[in-house]
Formats: sequence, structure tokens, C-alpha cells
Amino acid sequence: MNEWGEIGGPLEGWPAAPSDPIKLRNGLWLVRPSPRDLRQLFEEEVIEDGREAAIATYRTRIRQPRDRLCAKRQWESDVGMPRTTDWRPWGIEIDSIDVQLQSLLGKTA
Repeated sequence: MNEWGEIGGPLEGWPAAPSDPIKLRNGLWLVRPSPRDLRQLFEEEVIEDGREAAIATYRTRIRQPRDRLCAKRQWESDVGMPRTTDWRPWGIEIDSIDVQLQSLLGKTA
């Protein structure tokens, strides 16, 4: 988000609610930082502000997305949504079928 409140840049999926905006040194606002954005800011702030100050700021900033991710996982668990590992047997079966189809196509081609 820029200083006029105009949103720009790529859209992120979760979390739906934005974090507290972070004013960047170039005057723009980072509304929904990704973990990679926060890590990049941390590395820049280590150089400019020192390691101790950068660590304290990073811990504060990473807490919001981490807490929302925990809430998301809890909600998924509460409503019984499958985890990634729950889909593994299906993935193995689909891969097996793909191999069989490829071998059939290879023999008929």
C-alpha cells in the first residue's frame, strides 16, 4: 500500500485480515507481508539498525502471521478438514495410475 492508501503488488491468500502495515524506507506500506518479506526486512535492518534491534522487530512482526496460521490450522482441525498428509495415499494411487497409463500409451504408440 502506498502513502495514498492505494493497494498494489501481488495478493496473498491467507490470512484474510492484514497485519499492521509496515512503512518501508521507500515510503510505501507493506500491508500483508509474507514470511519471505519479513526475512528480507530483517536482513536489511540488521545492516542498518544492528542485530539486536532487528531481532526484536522481527519477533514482533512474525507473531501476527504466525498466530493467524495457528488459528487457521486449529479451525481446519475443528471442522475436520484434511491435512496434506491425509491426501498422500490418494497421491500415490494417482501416480500409479499415471505410470500405468504412460506405459499403455508407450506400447500402443
